[in-house]
Order: sequence, then C-alpha cells, then structure tokens
Amino acid sequence: MNSFYSPVIYFQAELGHSVVTRGPYRILRHPAYFANIVAIPASALAIGSWIALIPATIFCAITVWRARREDAFLKQNLPGYKDYMESVPGGVLPRLSFKL
Repeated sequence: MNSFYSPVIYFQAELGHSVVTRGPYRILRHPAYFANIVAIPASALAIGSWIALIPATIFCAITVWRARREDAFLKQNLPGYKDYMESVPGGVLPRLSFKL
C-alpha cells in the first residue's frame, strides 16, 4: 500500500505524497515496520536459533528508532500528519484508544 517505503526519509510533494488513512494505516502508522518486528524474531525461532534473537533484537530496536525519526520528520513536513498521529496512536505497535 505504501509506494513511498524507502530507506531514506523524505517528502515527495511532486509525486502526491500524502497521509494514508485506509487499510492497515487505520490501526497503526507503520504497518511494514510492525511486520518486520514480528517476522525477524519469528524467523530466528523458526530455524531454532536462540542466538539469532540477539541480532533480531537489535534489528527491532533500530526499526523502532527509525519509526520515531520518521514520525518526527513527517509531523514537521507532511500536511495532516500531526492530526493523523493524534487519531492513530499506534506507531509501530497497535494501541487501543478508549474514549469515554
């Protein structure tokens, strides 16, 4: 769904870069990062390597760090992203929002 998934954080106004609020983006802001955080440690366990959980944990920490940097950048540079962050509290991991 996100054709802008890239190792570099940047804003592409000329390509129509805008806030996406449908699909998995209704639940969390970084669904691809969430998938990576689930898949990498699961892969280590699937091959039966407890030692592989060490680099998997480092990878997950870097992924969370990257998501936070991306959120900060988009909040400043992408119109509507600040409101989106407020309406979808889950960044890398889904969070339930209860309103009374």
